[in-house]
Amino acid sequence: MSGKVELVNPLAGNRVMIGGKGITLMGVINRSPESANRDVYADSPDAALALAQRFVSAGVTVIDVGGQSSNYENPEIDASLELDRLLPTIRALAEAGHIVSVDTWKPEVAKRSVEAGAALVNDTGGLQDERMIEVVAEAQVPAVLMHIEGTKPLEVGTYESRSGKPARIAEWMNEHLASLAGRGVKELIIDPGVAISYRTDYDEYSKAQFEVAEHLDGLVDVGRPVLYAVPRKDARHRNVALAALAMASGAAMLRIHDVEAIGDVAWLMRRLPNQPNQKGVA
Repeated sequence: MSGKVELVNPLAGNRVMIGGKGITLMGVINRSPESANRDVYADSPDAALALAQRFVSAGVTVIDVGGQSSNYENPEIDASLELDRLLPTIRALAEAGHIVSVDTWKPEVAKRSVEAGAALVNDTGGLQDERMIEVVAEAQVPAVLMHIEGTKPLEVGTYESRSGKPARIAEWMNEHLASLAGRGVKELIIDPGVAISYRTDYDEYSKAQFEVAEHLDGLVDVGRPVLYAVPRKDARHRNVALAALAMASGAAMLRIHDVEAIGDVAWLMRRLPNQPNQKGVA
């Protein structure tokens, strides 16, 4: 299978290729007021457009928009409320020329979001829901296959973090890729899933996140672009270190909140062609 995936904005027609020598930065815009990540929260489509412009100046080329918090401490909201939060924002971003990804595990939300202009379905449920598989296959839209220990982020338990985790994730990916190909889902980006909040020991989970970032070679060998979603940590230097490790290990794409700091490091590592705006870098 191809090591590259093309994302196309269905409203504006612009596109971006994931994979190759450079890095694609995916900036997070949060439409969920329940989330603790307030610096990337947008309370309206206009606020999201302003954030997106800031992200682009920092080197971001894909905007990942979510309306449902994936932290297990927060409640699951109705799909109708999630759609109310997402659809006007996705449409506004796509019309403005941004490549938009929708972050959801709900099939009905993914379907309506693609119709509104999303170019990528970032399924935090691991593409295990039969209805989600049908949505992606029918729309012929690229998707993210994320490793998860469970069926959706709000129901995860303890993260199994003994050594050798990257190899076990790669095995899980190969099994799911084969199954999905038979269902007509082939344009996939793979994500080891280390940014999900598990009900587990913080330091042990942090060590596992670093191990996966350092040893992405097994996932790269799967033959699909690898998305490393950088976990949000209170200690900002850990976020940047995780991003740098993942880039050095072959990640094709990073999902990030700290856009200026990580964009600058990506440029220093020669993964971005131009130096981004460093406003906000501490």
